[in-house]
Parts: sequence; structure tokens; C-alpha cells
Amino acid sequence: PSAPRSTNRTVTVLFLYNTDRKADRELTEKFMKQYYVASLCREGVLGGGIVADDDGITYKTGKVTVSPKLRNLEMKYRNIQDFSQKWVLCFPVFTISMNDGENYKFIIFRPKRFNALLREKVKL
Repeated sequence: PSAPRSTNRTVTVLFLYNTDRKADRELTEKFMKQYYVASLCREGVLGGGIVADDDGITYKTGKVTVSPKLRNLEMKYRNIQDFSQKWVLCFPVFTISMNDGENYKFIIFRPKRFNALLREKVKL
């Protein structure tokens, strides 16, 4: 008799390897400057990350127990009314106030770089 067939599907991922190590390092540095490990403080602490681009920042999490809006929370720089940073225990907490009245609190790792990004992009 033949062996039972597996119902698991295999996903193939293609990685492109650049032989130019300087270009690899530059790409990695560019990506790391745009990505922040972050946790949203709402209904508990929701781990995730913030990706920054030229138009705004987007908080993303894989938690399925929160609303879809919070799973992929887009915050355009032009819609940010104010932001502040304080330390709670040993964690850097940023509060971002939006023009629509919503306030979002995040624990952000690499707070100096994130603060510099917001100071550069948000027109207060």
C-alpha cells in the first residue's frame, strides 16, 4: 500500500541574493530606518510594528482579536495633530493625537529615531 498523502501545502519563497554586499547593507539600512518595533496600548498591549513612508506611518499587527482598523492602522502625517513622548516604567510611550480626535498610545523601541521622524514629517 502507498503512504497516505499529506494535506499540507508547501509555499515556496524566492530570496534574491545580491552579490554586492554594500548594496545589501544599504537596502537593509533603508528598511530598518523605516520600520519600528511597536506595541499599541489599547485593550491591552498589542505587539506589532510601525512602517514609515513619505505619506505617513502604518501600525500593523497580526492579532485577530482586535478590529480590522487597528490591525492595519494608517496615520497620515497631515492628519496628526500632535504627538508626545514620555517614559512609563522603563518603556518609551508615544501618544499620537489625530485631527479626528482619536488618540493612540504606542510603546516604541528606538524612540529617538521615531521622535526625529515625527519632528521632521509632522507639521505642528
